Amino acid sequence: MSINTAEQRAKRREEIRQLAARRGVAVRVSPSGAYHLKGKGVDLKVIDLADVYESDFLPAVVGYP
Repeated sequence: MSINTAEQRAKRREEIRQLAARRGVAVRVSPSGAYHLKGKGVDLKVIDLADVYESDFLPAVVGYP
């Protein structure tokens, strides 16, 4: 999914904030301006929330079943 305009990116950031809230994941902004998402199996640092995918909220799979 390509997000190009500032308006699209702003909308995407809000969608990710809402998704994080629903899943109990805290979104904090560091002094550098980067975002830290943490909680319920998520520990992620990103420059822009618009670059986060829904799949980033899924638990990591380690090894093979």
